[in-house]
Amino acid sequence: MAIHVILAPVSGTDAPSSTVDVALQVGRYVDAHVEAFHVSLDPRDSVAYMAEGMTSNMIQDIMNAVEQEGRERRDRARKQFEEACKRYNVPVTAARAPGGFSASFATAVGREDELLAMRGRLSDLIVATRSSSTNDSVRTTLEIALLETGRPILIAPPKPLGTLGKSVAVAWNGSIEATRALGLGAGLHFITAAERVVILSLPEGRRAGAPVSDIIAYLGCHGVSARSIEIPEIRGGIGRELLSRAQGEGCDLLVMGAYTRSRLRHLIFGGATSEVLARADIPVLMSH
Repeated sequence: MAIHVILAPVSGTDAPSSTVDVALQVGRYVDAHVEAFHVSLDPRDSVAYMAEGMTSNMIQDIMNAVEQEGRERRDRARKQFEEACKRYNVPVTAARAPGGFSASFATAVGREDELLAMRGRLSDLIVATRSSSTNDSVRTTLEIALLETGRPILIAPPKPLGTLGKSVAVAWNGSIEATRALGLGAGLHFITAAERVVILSLPEGRRAGAPVSDIIAYLGCHGVSARSIEIPEIRGGIGRELLSRAQGEGCDLLVMGAYTRSRLRHLIFGGATSEVLARADIPVLMSH
């Protein structure tokens, strides 16, 4: 499946190397429409759980402040979008449009988790940048995109992209999430277009799922000549090991499943997804 619609969630607080820049680079690469999407908090939600004991004037002051901040962030996000479109000389449309590389800006007011999930489900790929520091709002956006949309998400480091997808590493552990990452339209799009593909076979893969030889044969049916690297043991965290191996192979994209173990276990013990979200210095294409 080709990639025609890319969603780029924007907060209005991005650094100069923003999500929009990355999304436009990817959009140009795959010849797709990029929609920058900004969600403002509904002022009524800001006082929903703390109105008890407050006067009507206090409630109104809080709602006014939230509304003002929302306008400022929305205007900042729109300005970043317009500046990025000029840098990449991309045609700007009023809404999503067919016919190749273009971009549009959309806004909504309400709960980010609900609105981003709905918008993301009608996109072929979601593009975001991870934070260069601990940023709960950025992490929340990434997790909503991963867990609530059913769509692949490409997470880029907080710096300008170099090459993308010339050399692709695929993390394989036999899980259904890894299968989705490998076989969904976005995964196959990058893998079949790559000059070189490496399968990183994790120890978990020997316990379930297809063996690596079958994955290589499957990709061969799509015209891809891949080779495998078996990782016999994990000395540190799985995420760090995957990133280290991918970068050691000179890969500029890592394709992997996200949250292949229970969400509760990740919250308590951490996991490969959390490590990659925090540390990745190359773009990572994830699916859950």
